[in-house]
Amino acid sequence: MVEAKKERHPFWKPTLEWYSNSLKKCGCGGTLTDQPLIHRDHVGGWWVGGFKYRQWLSVKCPKCEREESLTRFDVKGKATFEEQLVEEIRFYGHVTTFVDGYTSQQLEAWLLGKG
Repeated sequence: MVEAKKERHPFWKPTLEWYSNSLKKCGCGGTLTDQPLIHRDHVGGWWVGGFKYRQWLSVKCPKCEREESLTRFDVKGKATFEEQLVEEIRFYGHVTTFVDGYTSQQLEAWLLGKG
């Protein structure tokens, strides 16, 4: 019998534990599953349950002791460029990302025009 895939609530946010369990091995061969994640507020990070703002997530390998961002492991859910701009406006009140040749006002106008 095939089990039906559970649908996630659209506002479901993965927990730190969920992200930690999605990691397998470091490039050195060290096991990363169940390692504690290091996190901090960051507009370009991941939504994590229990946090008001997106979190930049990284993990320290117990074998080589190198700290690596979850971007290195292709963990899905990191903010897209557009989401990062929206988060910057929410977090700071304006766009802070620098894009060569564009002012923050032009980026905000571009973002609002997409909606």
